[in-house]
Amino acid sequence: MDGVSVRRAGYLLAVILVACVATGCRHHDRDGKKDHGAHEPVDVCHTAEGDSLWREVGAAQIPPSTFSAAYQLTFSNVAADKGESGGKGMRVSGQLRRSADSVLWMTAGMFGMEAFRAWMKRDSLWVMNKMEGAVDVYALSAWRAQWPFLTLAERTEQPFVTAVLLGVIPEALLQAEVVYMERRPAAGGGAEVLRFGLLPAAGLNPAGLVVCDVAVADFRLLDLYWLTPETLSPMQLLPVMGAALPAAAAAALDKAALRLSYPTADSRQLTWRQADGSGVNIQLTYSKRKVNEPVEVSTDLPKKYKVRYVE
Repeated sequence: MDGVSVRRAGYLLAVILVACVATGCRHHDRDGKKDHGAHEPVDVCHTAEGDSLWREVGAAQIPPSTFSAAYQLTFSNVAADKGESGGKGMRVSGQLRRSADSVLWMTAGMFGMEAFRAWMKRDSLWVMNKMEGAVDVYALSAWRAQWPFLTLAERTEQPFVTAVLLGVIPEALLQAEVVYMERRPAAGGGAEVLRFGLLPAAGLNPAGLVVCDVAVADFRLLDLYWLTPETLSPMQLLPVMGAALPAAAAAALDKAALRLSYPTADSRQLTWRQADGSGVNIQLTYSKRKVNEPVEVSTDLPKKYKVRYVE
């Protein structure tokens, strides 16, 4: 593994753990058509029904006390002018664990060699670079300026990121205001979907709108989108859009700054797109997954390792 690949892999690991780096792959169904935003909203509700259903969804979100799995992560850059993946991708593999004391722990390597080990605490991310014999420490608060989505989880980034990686709706979103709800018919043999539009805070909110799709049958998380105010309507504030909000949100899903898709319990498609259209496509796959079983993590630092605090 050359030095450039090592640095890229380390930066990627930090991004995944802190922001769930997401960009990417526009999901298509088998006939090549986009699977979202193409149909008119069905049974749009602006009543207490949406709030009631969202409370039921929240009750079904039970994160495991411990989790462990082997993972493989493949990512590639998206060109701003093409909106498609360009250049060679990179594949990283390792172990992901969540301990009983809520430490999120991960190893990462390439070509069968572990190059990084990282763990996320309540206020910081520690990335051990075994190739350089050093540990980089990131204050989680410093990442919010670069990834505004984290403002939804201020001071709770670690459980927020953990929930997203495990496919559970984060507590910060379960406390959000439901501004609309749609029942969407099953498509392509899939499950019937409830689509919720969420404002994470009342009033003017720079974080924008979150759109969350869950299966009607078991409230399993299917997709999560982050729409910035500019994506929806640059001239109109979200809280006053009223009846226009569902249609505006549906039309904007392809341009979402963040998309998290959960096709199966063991696969995720993570997408982060910048304002110019560039971004990163992520495919995350788990194997040998274990839930609520004893998990050991090691956060001990070798004595000779240099600790570097990154601003």
